[in-house]
Amino acid sequence: MLRTRREFLSTSLAFGAGLLAAGCGSSSLLLPIEQVPPPQVGFQPPLIASENGLLQTTLRCVCSDNVLNNGQRAYTRTYNESLVGPTLRIRPGDTLKINIQNDLPASEFEDPLCGPGSPSVDSNTPNSFSTTNFHTHGLHVSPSGIGDNVLRDMEPGTSSPVEIEVPHDHPGGTNWYHPHRHGSASMQMFGGMMGALIIESELDKQADIAAAMDLVMVMSELRLTVQGMTPPVFSIDAFAGATPTSFITINGHVNPTVRMQPGEVQRWRLVQGCVSNFALLRLQGHQFLVIAKDGLTYPEAVWQDEILMVPGERYDVLVKAGAPGTYSLEKMEDGLVNPDLSILGVLLTVEVSGDPVVMNLPTGPLPGGQRPLIGDDEIVQRREIVFDVRSTPEGEPLFLIDDKLFDHDRIDHFFQIGTAEEWVISNRNNNFGHPFHTHANDLMLTHINGQASARPIWCDTVLVPPPLPDGTPGSISLRTLFEEFKGKGVIHCHIIDHEDLGMMQLWEIV
Repeated sequence: MLRTRREFLSTSLAFGAGLLAAGCGSSSLLLPIEQVPPPQVGFQPPLIASENGLLQTTLRCVCSDNVLNNGQRAYTRTYNESLVGPTLRIRPGDTLKINIQNDLPASEFEDPLCGPGSPSVDSNTPNSFSTTNFHTHGLHVSPSGIGDNVLRDMEPGTSSPVEIEVPHDHPGGTNWYHPHRHGSASMQMFGGMMGALIIESELDKQADIAAAMDLVMVMSELRLTVQGMTPPVFSIDAFAGATPTSFITINGHVNPTVRMQPGEVQRWRLVQGCVSNFALLRLQGHQFLVIAKDGLTYPEAVWQDEILMVPGERYDVLVKAGAPGTYSLEKMEDGLVNPDLSILGVLLTVEVSGDPVVMNLPTGPLPGGQRPLIGDDEIVQRREIVFDVRSTPEGEPLFLIDDKLFDHDRIDHFFQIGTAEEWVISNRNNNFGHPFHTHANDLMLTHINGQASARPIWCDTVLVPPPLPDGTPGSISLRTLFEEFKGKGVIHCHIIDHEDLGMMQLWEIV
């Protein structure tokens, strides 16, 4: 029998406990924990780089048994049996050829602890957790065919080719990949299905930046039952709040250690891969020198004491080590969501010791950061898009854009290729902000709550703030140019469970 949307939202974790009690638990499906392979020694993910203009690899989607570096078991959906997938590194003009081998269970009889979830007639009810697809978040590439097409369904037991040709003039920077199949994305990402995707750039060759150690740091939100598994059914309650088995990991590690010498400069590629947690980051005793956001280089580096990262964002920062000592990268209370929903604490520890070194930080314009702005005379259409969360008479939350739930058969926006538009995205939901993301084309942020930015910022993911104290909806103003690629794509809230529950719209560039 198919579950209704409301039944999905209200189901508790008792189902998972019942499976264990019924004999479908660790004794029959999971290795004894002492036989599970230990966590990798280093905390950097494996690296797969392109050769002669081609990156060709297989990403295997599979339920796998891991042990975190703090001893916690994690039996989740993964890429290549790791809690964060490999880092893919390419150059502008390269081609990605990725085989998605879907070995997730086709039925709960194959694996009741990591089962597929029920299919559903309601596309906005989380469902079919073993059906997947593949999205390259941040890439300006074709959204059609076997490219960056998030409307594909890759069923369990199949191999699906993905082929993406990256333009020769594509901006270099830090991007990432993750599943984006509507209805199953949040359940798969809660287990760690994601990874960094780096496009090399002129910024990498700047002398001071090239001299710095280059570290990938993918933040993921791992939520487990007391038995160490992703909850077998979707429940708002199951994925809310901080629990003893909820972690924000860095590359699948809990509070890894970075070692630096006094005066050393490192480049950190921060990827915010959490499903729902915002991340207000502060490094004790240090500042961040921000050089890029969302894979797009800043005109000049900017000092910041703290960085707010919403799901989907990336920041490239330089960190210059201070005096010898131990420092914590802390996830602080952000004030933008219900504090009860946040997982707070230390994400990473920096140990500074050894002989001092002399390393410089870049000054002046950064290479590749002088991107042309979209002028007033280029705008051909203006749109307002409204995010809201309301409740049905039965108390069921509805995650809406323009008062509508997502519909696969309804195209909400038609865009004309080669034209530019201005959008005002507003938020009527009093409880929290919503990260706004669009596929295929970058965004130029010009205003927040009606106030002009000191300078426009290029991005692909940005927070739409909650309403102001007087009740005025929070808002952002954006400009975008529809370049080169026709086809269908989406805009959505990048709190992924909100997207799975309907906070998404379909567009087509014609």
